[in-house]
Amino acid sequence: MLRPWSPSDSRGDSPGRPPANSPCSVASLSLGIASIAWYWVAAVLGGLTGGTHWAVWFTLVLIWPLIGVAAVVTGFVGKRQLRASGQPGAGVALSGIIMGFIAIAAFVLYLGPFMLVEVLTHVH
Repeated sequence: MLRPWSPSDSRGDSPGRPPANSPCSVASLSLGIASIAWYWVAAVLGGLTGGTHWAVWFTLVLIWPLIGVAAVVTGFVGKRQLRASGQPGAGVALSGIIMGFIAIAAFVLYLGPFMLVEVLTHVH
């Protein structure tokens, strides 16, 4: 059973302050937010260029899923670090993992059919 944090739980950081989250957990949350936001960057670029500019496809196909994967990986590393150290903050890592998986799923559901149609229509 988890109990609330108290000042006597400090592990040598600063007395009276809760221990910091794992850097990987914070990175996962940041990357998770970026992975969700990156879709909108691509959507704006697509709207401004009519969807044909190379930057739109580069952003959608390469950067967007990589940010999501990085959020998931750093989230699981952060959860492992927090579990090993006994620090609180697993929710931060979990949030990054969830947003990373949302970005990956959106990438597969959004671009997967378009890529499949493109490949099938250009087969000779």
